Amino acid sequence: MPASFPFVPDGPLHRFGRLGAMSALALFALGCAALRPARVPMPAERLATGSAAGRCAVVLLPGRYDRPESFAKAGFAEALAARGIDAEVVAPDAHLGYYTRRTVLERLHEDVIAPLRAAGRERIWLVGVSMGGTGSLLYVQRYPGEIAGLVELAPYLGEPEVVREVASAGGLASWPAPEVLAEDDFQRSLWRSLQSIVRGGGPTLFLGFGQSDDFAPGHRLLAAALPPERVAALPGGHDWRTWRRLWQAYLDTGELTAPCGRP
Repeated sequence: MPASFPFVPDGPLHRFGRLGAMSALALFALGCAALRPARVPMPAERLATGSAAGRCAVVLLPGRYDRPESFAKAGFAEALAARGIDAEVVAPDAHLGYYTRRTVLERLHEDVIAPLRAAGRERIWLVGVSMGGTGSLLYVQRYPGEIAGLVELAPYLGEPEVVREVASAGGLASWPAPEVLAEDDFQRSLWRSLQSIVRGGGPTLFLGFGQSDDFAPGHRLLAAALPPERVAALPGGHDWRTWRRLWQAYLDTGELTAPCGRP
């Protein structure tokens, strides 16, 4: 794994004030015993099968408080079907317990991505909301070349001080990404990975976020480095109503229709 990621997305750590991020995480760790078990293999819900001849798959990664059925309730698979997109749709139960135990990337690779490839799904998209967006970025760091595209919906991109550091350098394009990072500096590792992606060194990336999202400063910083057609910023906050509309906005670009086709 490129870097450790001891974070608690879906609730910005800067809200803990003087405690600081790491102190807040230490307090959070006291409740780790209550985390759901990180089962092996990682469970996953198949929300759409796709045609037997289809070559595409969409993997939906949830936020901290979500389960696979959150995507079903939000109509993510139905939105694909309504546009005639031929893709298998899988929602792994990649919950916080896997992140805390630092096994989420391995389990996604072995229990979700590898079986999809074995079944003939050659082009795989990762769609992540909040913590799931962060996880998808970490996945392409760990397993480069495996993912065709990333759809990042309100991803957690680090604490305000790291966002300000990138912004004060003139933006992502001119930020001098460190060549060597501390093991626990996953935030700068994320931005270094994003810098490589926007320079053409990774999968295509689409960013969507709510304009009132607590994480919006980091989203706007990333958006400035992306082509305008690869960004959707809509009224709304850090919630499923906004993410559902952002997903529909992405599908309306037609990007998935061309390679995935119609059944």
